[in-house]
Amino acid sequence: MKVTILSAAQSDTERSFVEFSTFVGNGLAHWRARPTAKGQTHDVEVEIDDDFFWGKNIKSSAKASSSIENCQGTIHVTAKLISSEDDGLAVVELDNSIVMLSTNKKVDPPPEYVDFTATHISLYPTNL
Repeated sequence: MKVTILSAAQSDTERSFVEFSTFVGNGLAHWRARPTAKGQTHDVEVEIDDDFFWGKNIKSSAKASSSIENCQGTIHVTAKLISSEDDGLAVVELDNSIVMLSTNKKVDPPPEYVDFTATHISLYPTNL
């Protein structure tokens, strides 16, 4: 996914966080690379390390397009569901990027799009 850095900050624990913009919206994530600056654009891989429970923090979406919205540190995402596996692995497509999610079960029948909320998002730049 291509992101543009809106702001970058260092926390008390020496972790870098960035507010970023994409074609489908804005978010907040842990930056997993050397520091970056406002206005820089990067290709990144996205990792979402939350546990998802169908019907609670992940559910079928009425929308038919991807989006990202930062709402006071919680990221609301709509993404296309590519697959939902027996072991709970869900694969989604977000702004032409593939992201794997750990869910509590396989959802059947699978919806075309899902809404989920996340708080543990990391970005790994691929062009540094």
